[in-house]
Amino acid sequence: WNGNDIIKSPQLLRSELGYLPQYFGVYEQLSGVEFLRYISSLKGIDIKQANRTIDELLNQLNLAHVGHLPLGGYSGGMKQRIGIAQALLNNPKLLIIDEPTVGLDPHERNNFRQLLTELANDRCIIFSTHIVSDIETIADQIAIMAGGELLEAGEPDSMLELVAGKCWSLTTEFSNLKQLQITCTISHSQRKKDLVELNIVSEYQPDDKATQRNPTLEDSYLYVTAKATSSKSYKEGSNE
Repeated sequence: WNGNDIIKSPQLLRSELGYLPQYFGVYEQLSGVEFLRYISSLKGIDIKQANRTIDELLNQLNLAHVGHLPLGGYSGGMKQRIGIAQALLNNPKLLIIDEPTVGLDPHERNNFRQLLTELANDRCIIFSTHIVSDIETIADQIAIMAGGELLEAGEPDSMLELVAGKCWSLTTEFSNLKQLQITCTISHSQRKKDLVELNIVSEYQPDDKATQRNPTLEDSYLYVTAKATSSKSYKEGSNE
């Protein structure tokens, strides 16, 4: 970290690290403010600075009105926002967050994305998520992983290039859906009265009526992971 060996000197990174795990627990008898003061003390933050930062974060994350209420009465989304707040208490230069928008409604998710955009100006943020829409407007580098393996990495535009010419739109009868699911990757489906409108990722035109469309990052993710799964299945079959 900044040229220092963090195995030998872990505190050099810890002092500049913010972390929000996917499963985040709280002391439910404490209020939001009390909990954040407690975490601040563990991080060695001066009490006056902590109080200023806590007030700012509670306002940023729309929690000021419940800051003095016990955490046991918070909704799942509110507890998640408290988790985000504790990760930001020490103004970290490296912020690691895992599935942070689980439990947040669309308005809260949008606010969180805007907050991340602001925070990314002067720090490195590692954001792990299965919700592609959370990163497609804010990430400048994307890595696709599956089973602990790195499958692809690059800028958003390069990820979209992976599926250029492989994305199709097709409106068809429901009776054709099962076969298409076997032969293609379907990234989105929407019912249209007696028909179904499909977004398909396929190396070839899946139907004479299918038309090409612009790719999305979700298309890239599904294409890369499906290709990796297919390759792994082939290798395992060959080994047998």
